Amino acid sequence: MSDNLPANDIGDIVANPAGTPSKCQAITQAGTPCQAYATAGSAYCFQHDPAQAAQRDAARSKGGHARHGRHIGPVGQAEPVTLDTPAHVTILLQRTINDTLQLENSLQRSRTIGYLADLLLKAIEMTRRYCLIPRYEAAMRGLMPDIDGVE
Repeated sequence: MSDNLPANDIGDIVANPAGTPSKCQAITQAGTPCQAYATAGSAYCFQHDPAQAAQRDAARSKGGHARHGRHIGPVGQAEPVTLDTPAHVTILLQRTINDTLQLENSLQRSRTIGYLADLLLKAIEMTRRYCLIPRYEAAMRGLMPDIDGVE
């Protein structure tokens, strides 16, 4: 094995008698020779070695489940929410922001939090206005006692 090539966790690189690493013997779908190095005991790289099919499938499955260290919670098991008032929307947005903050820090997470925070500010303002409606109605009744009969 050549000293200038790093070892990997998939397998050692095969060296030919001249000491240079051997290339994979597979032909790609494009019809060109594979450019990867063959692993120890095989004429193929990890990707093309038929003997490595089970290990390759396990690695692919593990990679799909890892999702870059993020934990994605169970779907459909959240508490149902009622969205009848702006206050309910405010609570939902607060919960969603808190859930998003638990994810791995990324540009997408930051953009999502910024967007949700903007929506939250609007929902807070709508809640404030929603709470003022009964006061305005009472004030109007005081100014115009027969307002209830007007359409």
